[in-house]
Amino acid sequence: MRGVLAGGGTCIVGIIEHLAEAERYWFGRHLAGAAWDGEQEHGMTVPAHRAAADVLASYQAAIEDSRRAVHAAASPQARFAAPAAGDRHTLRWGMAHMTSKTARHAGHAGILRERALPAATPGGGQPLAGSRRAPPV
Repeated sequence: MRGVLAGGGTCIVGIIEHLAEAERYWFGRHLAGAAWDGEQEHGMTVPAHRAAADVLASYQAAIEDSRRAVHAAASPQARFAAPAAGDRHTLRWGMAHMTSKTARHAGHAGILRERALPAATPGGGQPLAGSRRAPPV
């Protein structure tokens, strides 16, 4: 899960860390107005001493915090408490943004998984760069 298989040091644990931070940033900071310390943000870099289980638990906790913030907002038209780039987006915008962000990173994680576990993937782990797999027959 920590193996770097793409440029920029991207790994699956790093993607999960990044998504946890994004949950906190958009739903905690902007929707609910919670304090945000950018110095605590790691991006996709996870310190070596931090266990993957801790990253997963942090992501689950961030999701639960987001659910509470969404529930408290009560309406898709509710505006962010803290502007993002000068705009107080709606909860609907935030949900759409996080859905697309999570889906995009899930795709990235799938590619990394496929590269890391070639024997366990359909097609035997064929190279991914610029190619598409044929559908199973």
